[in-house]
This record gives sequence, C-alpha cells and structure tokens, in this order.
Amino acid sequence: MASSNELQVAGQVQRLIQHNLSEVRALMAKPADGARQRYVELEQKKPLLSRPQLVKQLIAKPANRSARLGGAAGGIGFIPGIGTGLSVAAVAASTLKLLAFCIESIDLVAHSHHFDMSDEELRQGARLCVLHLSTPERWRVSFAPELPVSAEKLLQLPTEGLVRLVDSSDDVAIRWGVAVASWRLSAAAPFGIGAFAGAWTSYAPVRLSVRSAEQFFAPHPGEAMIELNEEDFLDRTLGEE
Repeated sequence: MASSNELQVAGQVQRLIQHNLSEVRALMAKPADGARQRYVELEQKKPLLSRPQLVKQLIAKPANRSARLGGAAGGIGFIPGIGTGLSVAAVAASTLKLLAFCIESIDLVAHSHHFDMSDEELRQGARLCVLHLSTPERWRVSFAPELPVSAEKLLQLPTEGLVRLVDSSDDVAIRWGVAVASWRLSAAAPFGIGAFAGAWTSYAPVRLSVRSAEQFFAPHPGEAMIELNEEDFLDRTLGEE
C-alpha cells in the first residue's frame, strides 16, 4: 500500500506535469542535435575509447546534475518539523528537470548505436518507448498492442501506428514522473537517509534510462550493454561537472 508521502508526491507530480504539458511535449520533441554533437566531439577527441567508455563519460553530465538535484531535496529533509514537506515539494518540482536529464541520456545511447533521431515523430516515439520501459510495471500505462520493445520494431510501425504512439506521450510522461517521485521519497525523510540518498535516488532514473535505452537501441541482443554502477555514480557525482 502506498504511504501518505508517496500519495502526496504522486498527486503533486501528476498535477505538475498536467499543468506543464507544453513543456513536457517540447522536451519529448526537441532535436537530439546536442547529444549527437557531444558524442561526435568526444569520439574525435578520444578515438581510442570504446562505445561504452564514450557513453559513460558523456552520461556523467546529466547524471551528475540529477544527483545534485536529488541531494538538494534530500538535504532539505534534515530541517526539523518542516523538512519533509519542503523535500516532498522539492521532489515534485524537480521532476521536469530530471526528465530532461533522462532524455539527454537516451539520446546519447541512441546516437552511440547509430540510430537516426532526425525525424521528429520517430525521435518522440523512441524516447517514449524507452521511458515506458524504464517505468516499473506498477506505474506503466497499459497499451494494446504493446509498445515496441526495440528500435527495430519501432521502425516497422506504419505511419498511423507511429502517430498513435506519439499521441500517448502525455500519459507515459505522467506515469514516469509519478514512478520517479516514488523512488525519490527516501530523499524526503527528515533525519533519515538525507542528501546522499537523495542524490542516489535521483541518479537511479538516469541509470535506468541508460539500461533501458541500451536494451531498446542495441541492434544485437548479445551486444555488450552499458551498465552504470556505484563507482560510476560516486566518481561522477563527487567529481566532474
């Protein structure tokens, strides 16, 4: 059964996303040129790095930012009396920023697998599928038929199927936001887990987005997957910008 804090955050996040649907839609539709450019520049600068090494270095920026976002919310939880309420509000308010960091991570993985993100509807469809895959089943939107589980299957959709898929982006984003908020409730416990746990629970959605994007975009099921671990988290959260 959901706790009162979880229900409070879920309600706040759902209202926040519904109130800012234009911003959510802009995030889902925005060009992926920035991620592509960053990947190409690093690849040219460090040609000896493998694909997983390139992606891990590039993921550091959105992962580090999301961790600091959560650390701030978790730190607020130490304020006696009002800490939990302020942290719950901070968790809800930072959800859109966290969505932007996850989308950036998805784009980087997509480009590393040479998936063309230039078409707007295809780009939105790919991001939506990965966000759906990274959402726990408890919170997922039910689809009939099921959403594509790979880039290959996405490319096989007829035009009308892709349009229907993109039209469902609002619901997927809302469910993803509610799920992420529930993960981050540890950041809202006063005198509890605190800032470090807040950082970790905000890093976790980026980590899961990378894992789901790897599964979605990899052309071969047996291909080595990028898996961010605790050492990656510590190195990048406490280190580089």
